[in-house]
Amino acid sequence: MATTRDTTGSRRVGDSTPERDVAFRDAICSLMKGRRCVEVAGPTTGHHSGRLRMYCEMLGRGMGLGEDEMAVLRRGAVLHDIGKLGIPASILLKPGALSREERLVMERHTVIGEKLCRPVKSMSAVLPLIRHHHEHYDGTGYPDGLEGASIPLVVRVLQVVDAYDALRSDRPYREAMPADEAVDVLHAETERGKWDPSVMEVAIPIMRRRMPLRRAG
Repeated sequence: MATTRDTTGSRRVGDSTPERDVAFRDAICSLMKGRRCVEVAGPTTGHHSGRLRMYCEMLGRGMGLGEDEMAVLRRGAVLHDIGKLGIPASILLKPGALSREERLVMERHTVIGEKLCRPVKSMSAVLPLIRHHHEHYDGTGYPDGLEGASIPLVVRVLQVVDAYDALRSDRPYREAMPADEAVDVLHAETERGKWDPSVMEVAIPIMRRRMPLRRAG
């Protein structure tokens, strides 16, 4: 199978398609069929991952990412939350705010996801997106407290589009935000240090002009 090398020269990126990545995710779901595959394998998952792939395509191109990085970004859009398979449905579906203890359990999904995918060699380039998509630019995220450029650029791109889609989607604890309000929230969070300003500088015009303005399901 043909392979390409990413810009760091340290990882190999296998050929992939959305169908293969979804099939891999669903195979993991089948292996863990005793768990409720909420959010990861529920009825809206295809819509969510499809939107993220589209948003990542727009923003990744806008950031000037190369083809290898774009391939990794597309796979991360499908697989970044796979670790939620190891989180109890009672926490994933809780309609109110999580307790401190529940929040700590939820945060484990990044590490669980990396552990699930690490044995698969073709997933090696995607592992940083799975583990680090909840890091923050100012170092206040999890699981490792990475900050600034220590968070790979492809992860910083995924973080922004994932945050946008989350704000635009209904959740058990709130309704979807209008598009302009979601953009304003992301802009304010960037000013407080949460997101990479250079990514947001490119993302905000794209969000306002090109990303769908309908509410997401």
